[in-house]
Amino acid sequence: MRLRHLLLAATLLGSVLPAQACRMTMALEQWPPYLYRDAQGNYTGLDLELLRAIFKEARCTLLSVPELPTARRQLLFQKGELDLLPAASDTSERHAYARFSVSYRDETVGIFGKAGNAMSAASASWRAASRPCWRPKWAGMARSMRRPGRRWKRPAA
Repeated sequence: MRLRHLLLAATLLGSVLPAQACRMTMALEQWPPYLYRDAQGNYTGLDLELLRAIFKEARCTLLSVPELPTARRQLLFQKGELDLLPAASDTSERHAYARFSVSYRDETVGIFGKAGNAMSAASASWRAASRPCWRPKWAGMARSMRRPGRRWKRPAA
């Protein structure tokens, strides 16, 4: 896992930053447990702690601006006013203006409902039919650093 974090640091900081400027700006968005405010009102979370550790090891500065709506963050990123968007989904539209790091979190996204209602009955029939759980093409911050149009292939295990 440490190697994965070092690779993420290298791709984020080595490829994206100019050699003379080692600071990046990101806008925060609460998404527990990945990024949220603790009881004292400070931002914390799995993604934020990982980013802070990467930037500290690289001797770089991570600047953050207050929370912004998703659409505004995307627009500011496109304009170059934000340098980093964590947990970004890899979409073909974003390839025109963004590069993606290696995945730093693998997860399966599913739907759950309260036991005994129509949702759980539908879920039970889905499981009985042996349909695979939908898994997004992306996992966390999307696949690899790449030029637009270039496809990433998972290494053989």
